[in-house]
Amino acid sequence: MSEAETKDINYVKDMVDSLSQGDNIGAEKAFKDALAGKISAALDTKRTDVAQSWLNEPQEMPTDETPQEIEVTSDVPSDEKPEIAEPGEDPMVQKLADQENVEKV
Repeated sequence: MSEAETKDINYVKDMVDSLSQGDNIGAEKAFKDALAGKISAALDTKRTDVAQSWLNEPQEMPTDETPQEIEVTSDVPSDEKPEIAEPGEDPMVQKLADQENVEKV
């Protein structure tokens, strides 16, 4: 008998014993433990299968595409430089100053 079968029998025995003693909580725990063990074992097996098939899968190179040569140049276009405003006073500042002068009068 394998180790997994022995664990299953122990979980079943624990569940039956708990039910016969009227311990529903113990039976529920034994059932959940058995189910968790089976799920864990199935997930481990599936992980191993997926990892092996993924790692052993041959790498396919597309045959219909031909590599294209890329020309590398050192002339990298840059963004246009923003225009620099002429030094002087902002029209909004002048307007506010005019309004303050009117109010003071």
